[in-house]
Parts: sequence; C-alpha cells; structure tokens
Amino acid sequence: MLRWVGLVVLFFVSFFFFVYLMFPMDALKHRFVGEIEKALGPSFEVSVEDLDTHWLSGVTLQSFELLKRSEGQALPAWKAKELTAGVGIFSLLFGSPKIYFSVDMENGELNGKVQKKNKDWYFHCELSDVDLKEFPILKAELGLNAASDISGNIDFVYDPAEPLRASGEIRLQFDRLELLASEVKLGEMGIFSLPALLFSKGNSKLEAKIERGAVSVDRFNFADGDLGLDITGKIYLGQTLDRYRLNLRGNFEMSQKLGEAISLVTAFIEKQKGEDGKYPLSVTGPMNRPHIKIGAMSLPL
Repeated sequence: MLRWVGLVVLFFVSFFFFVYLMFPMDALKHRFVGEIEKALGPSFEVSVEDLDTHWLSGVTLQSFELLKRSEGQALPAWKAKELTAGVGIFSLLFGSPKIYFSVDMENGELNGKVQKKNKDWYFHCELSDVDLKEFPILKAELGLNAASDISGNIDFVYDPAEPLRASGEIRLQFDRLELLASEVKLGEMGIFSLPALLFSKGNSKLEAKIERGAVSVDRFNFADGDLGLDITGKIYLGQTLDRYRLNLRGNFEMSQKLGEAISLVTAFIEKQKGEDGKYPLSVTGPMNRPHIKIGAMSLPL
C-alpha cells in the first residue's frame, strides 16, 4: 500500500515539475499567438506580454493587444489586461469541446463560453460595463474618441461550412455613451472637430435577431442625449464582410449643441427636416461603402 501511495505522489510531483516548471512557455506563447493571427487573417497581428497555464487545460494571456495593419502601420485595435480561457476535460473526451473565456479590460468585462455540437458552434457572451475606450481603432480610423458603459448578451449558433445559416440574438443596453472631443473623419466631407457630446445616459438599446442569412435590427436607439436616434431594418450577411448589405431606415434629431458643433452639415441638410423636427435617415448598400440618405439628400461619403 505504501508503495502504491508513493508512486501516486511521485507521479504528481514529477508532473508538476516537468509540466509547470520546465514547460517551454515562450514556445507555447509564440505558437498560441501564431494560431490566433492565422484565424484572424493577414490584416491583424497579436501582442502578448506573458502566458501562463493552469488546471491542465487553461491558459491566461497577460496584456493582450490586437493590432490592425493599415497602410504599412500596425494600429492598435483592441486591448485587454487579462484574457483567460479553459476547456472542459470531459467535454473534450466526449468530442464536444466546451471553452470558457473571461476578458478583463481596464474598464469592463466579457465572460462567456463556446461549445461545439456536431457541426455547429454555440457562442454566448455577457458584457458588463464595456468601455469603447478599450477599442482605440475607433479613434485611429474614424477619429471617434468615445467612452461608454455597455452591458448585455450576445448569443448565436454558427456552422463554419454554412455561415449564412447562423442564428442568434443580440441585446445590448447603453447605460452611457458619450463622445469626448474628437476630430471625426467623414470621407469626402472632410474632418470635423466635435466638442464633448452625450449620446445616451440610459434608456438606449440595440436589440437584433440573426436568422436566415440576415440580422434583423428590431430596435437601435439613442435617447436622452445630444443625438436622438431610432433605426430598424436588416443587415444581409455574406460569405465575406464586403458582401454584407445594409437596409436600415429611421430618423434622428440633434440638440442645439450638436447642431452648432456641425453647423456646416446642419446647414447642408436643414431642408430635409420634418415637421416633427426629425431628419429621415436611410443606410443602404454594401457595408464597406454604404449609401446614406438624409431625407432626399445623399451624403458624399
């Protein structure tokens, strides 16, 4: 009996020594980063400060940063203090891997799981007080210096072989959405300097369903701020992002502060305002080059 107990103890001591103390973590980190970059495509690269393993099937990435290559530069797209992922041992044994993940950002958290069943992948994510400051790509490419508190859930089912069969639901609550002083890029219309603006301080939501190759936007609104927005419609999915097509319609209204901040634009679209003080809005065409109309006027974007 003592011999068997000794063998068990020796196993765990040896396992800990060889796996946790002598495991080539640097090689694992480079391999892990390489696999992430391969999955994201050639437009992205990943930077990780440190990598640790835990509980046999878990990994933690410290100071994770996603960068997007654009015109010879690597622009920061997203960053997180810590990204943790782990896979259930028994789910692996039964051929239905279940991966749990947690993302801790400077402001906000993401928690959820991904599970494979037959051909489908099930994705569930919970957002808690997510701040758009953690996505510097918005400022680098669009000039938007935004801040927020966004909470909610994202759920969908995805088959890689048939991506247009995806189905799911998106429910997000914008408890705070504001624009800090920014230099906003509006394509051919140039760059506009905007002061700090409040878009939402509650009662603003995005509710959408994913089904039959399209995202049905049932509600997308900003309320109680400098920009009142109300949009519904559909986003038709494609095999690649450049094949996504938009068909969104609604209206918007501006506070006096926002109207004065973009006085040139306001003068340009003033005749399109309805009797209720709102501007009709439609966004159609391909996602990478949308056709935006305010009333009967098309914007040169």
